[in-house]
Amino acid sequence: MDNKYLEGDGNIRISEEVICTIVRTAAKEVEGISSIVNRPGTDIKGLIPSKRNAGKGVGIELHGGQLEIELGVYVNMGIKIHETVGKLQGAVKKAVESMTGMKVSSVNVYVQGMDAPKTTADPITLIEGEEEEQESEQVQET
Repeated sequence: MDNKYLEGDGNIRISEEVICTIVRTAAKEVEGISSIVNRPGTDIKGLIPSKRNAGKGVGIELHGGQLEIELGVYVNMGIKIHETVGKLQGAVKKAVESMTGMKVSSVNVYVQGMDAPKTTADPITLIEGEEEEQESEQVQET
């Protein structure tokens, strides 16, 4: 989108950045969404993000007075992706429409990856630690 501002009815002008913030906030509230990430570029413009929107992971297009929203996300391991993304699309659409008064025609979500659940102990570290202990015990015995 080349314009710095999106125009609504009358003299209301809403910045693209404000809409992106609404989208990111709504996405963070959906259970199962781990993070918002850069979405894949479909052309050279999408591959090189602007400094202003670098790393934000949200794209906004205005077509015929309606918004098209794109965002890339990581989801949590073990969730039902289609259900979680459906909730995300609904939450984003509802938040943007209720806060801006603008119509959202689509919310396109790109699932870029999955995050494993956090554990208190890393099993690989425990195994490596046990091997080191066993090696030091063998050295002490000789």
